[in-house]
Amino acid sequence: MRDVGVGFLPVLDELGQVVGSLTERDITLRFVADALPSSTPVSAIMNSSVPTCRARDDLFAAQMIMRERHVCRLVFLADAGLPVGVLTLTDVARNEDGFLLAKTVRGATHSTRATGT
Repeated sequence: MRDVGVGFLPVLDELGQVVGSLTERDITLRFVADALPSSTPVSAIMNSSVPTCRARDDLFAAQMIMRERHVCRLVFLADAGLPVGVLTLTDVARNEDGFLLAKTVRGATHSTRATGT
């Protein structure tokens, strides 16, 4: 994650299906803070609730999911359920402006949950 400059990774099973996500926050709060050994499996510290949408969904639908789930990242799935990309709030900001962008940012970042996604 450090070497390629990302703070979020989808976690896949052996069939390529998304089973979780790993964020910098997950590593900090569940791995570093608990001083877990480097042999700790990702499954022990990942977030198993991964917000997704379909690759064919439009930006408005993706923003609705981000607001409803209070998340800053979505994994896009192909029709077969395999991941094809990740949409972030930064991506939304590059392609949206005005009221809808502000509404999405407020919804995605206002949460009582500490998911880190």
